Amino acid sequence: LRRDITINALFYNINTQKVEDFQNGLIDLENKCIRTTYDPLLSFNDDPLRILRAFRFASRFGFNICNEIINAAQYSRECFHHKLAKQRIEMELKKALSGPNPFIYIELLLQSGLFSEIFDVNNEFNLDIDDIIKRSMIVSKRISNFPDYHYSIALAVIYYQVYQNNILVIDPINKRKKIKLLEY
Repeated sequence: LRRDITINALFYNINTQKVEDFQNGLIDLENKCIRTTYDPLLSFNDDPLRILRAFRFASRFGFNICNEIINAAQYSRECFHHKLAKQRIEMELKKALSGPNPFIYIELLLQSGLFSEIFDVNNEFNLDIDDIIKRSMIVSKRISNFPDYHYSIALAVIYYQVYQNNILVIDPINKRKKIKLLEY
């Protein structure tokens, strides 16, 4: 019951040599559906990283996310940064954006309202979501030729505006000075 999604709750019994399915994971595999093993709001409040994992599995395998997950993710934004270390988020992002369909993952983050919580936490970069979506659609058609660079390409698409707009931030050494974000 404590697994994150139903397809990860399948067990292989070595004694009977059969798959044991207590969460309807086989049905979800067959229907290409990502669902949590229990109420997604409770699951995500227990561990918000499960949201990112569910999105990663959906994007990696081309599965659909059930609406309850998207809705619960929207309500779980509050606890997202309070319960997760940045390192755990970064590790999960690296896995997801390195996968075969990083732009599906980005789309799920946008639908759930978690995109800004991850990529522009304090709205410092003032990212134009519509521009990111347009660029994602163009690049996603060509990305299959560069599987080793999916992560870098996805980040470049997201943060292209940072380069284009020469965004300035406060210099961490000299607080009275502003420097280009890319120099930081």
